[in-house]
Amino acid sequence: MMVLRNCRIIATSILGLLLIFGCNDNRLAPVQTQDQATLAMKPPEHPTKIVFKSNRDGNLEIYTMNADGTEQTNVTNYAGPDEAPCWSPGGQKIAFISNRDDEWGLYIQNADGTGLTCLVPEGEFLPWYPHWSADGEKIVFAGFYDYETPDQNNEIFVINVDGTGLTRLTYNPASDGAPCWSPNGRKIAFLSTRDGNSEVYVMNADGTEQTNLTNCEEADDGRPDWSPDGKKIAFDSNRYGRNEIFVMNADGSEQICLTDNPARKRRAAWSPCGKMIAFESYRSGDSEIYVINADGTGQTQITDNSSNETWVDWVRVDN
Repeated sequence: MMVLRNCRIIATSILGLLLIFGCNDNRLAPVQTQDQATLAMKPPEHPTKIVFKSNRDGNLEIYTMNADGTEQTNVTNYAGPDEAPCWSPGGQKIAFISNRDDEWGLYIQNADGTGLTCLVPEGEFLPWYPHWSADGEKIVFAGFYDYETPDQNNEIFVINVDGTGLTRLTYNPASDGAPCWSPNGRKIAFLSTRDGNSEVYVMNADGTEQTNLTNCEEADDGRPDWSPDGKKIAFDSNRYGRNEIFVMNADGSEQICLTDNPARKRRAAWSPCGKMIAFESYRSGDSEIYVINADGTGQTQITDNSSNETWVDWVRVDN
């Protein structure tokens, strides 16, 4: 594994272990084919599902699939663009952003596409990056009130899933986005450009104690995602001249790079068991969804389509 910034490989012959000083530069095993991936992935103890967006039907739609890439299903089927999907706890509902009647709104629906409800009305707000709280009662998202007004910046908001109680959490002249609730509901990780570049921050669920976790002035960091036990945060960063997937402790220490490929990689999402991470990569020319073990091994491609598959989220499905 390589130290953040100089990426030197250090080995210990006595213990036979790799010491982690920052960025993990282990060379990954060759990406498996779809058939190999299906055979290699063991059935989970509980069923899990992945949600993502794809333009394979000519416009952006929300899809769901099994964790091995099978049973890919369009669950929105709408003529306008649908974006930024996120599972509810238990996988019964999906929150997403949609442009309907030429205006953007925050929506929730059942996982099968029924029961569509608009939480943030179109035209009154420009929402983005929704993420469900662990108790299923609230959704945190980024947005601003009037997207026709120039020079606005994103802020972080919370709303109840019945559409009431809209509350603003951040007040900053820079842009705050990509919020993600911690599993215990006490913290929210998010991105901010308040230091001149995009960094991963964390704050209390009420918006207090906003703290920079990544502190990497030379790069831009991307969407954070908490591990299921709340001890780690995955994110992407271009600190080595290209976007790679990183993992760090929840306090910002031990920032480790899991991937090593010239193609761009973004939007990491933990598996419900905490042993794997899904992400999008452009190594085949278009964006496809991959899964990797949390230690950087066993990379597997699970979509294979000539269109772009992006914005992944992963959930354990409760029956």
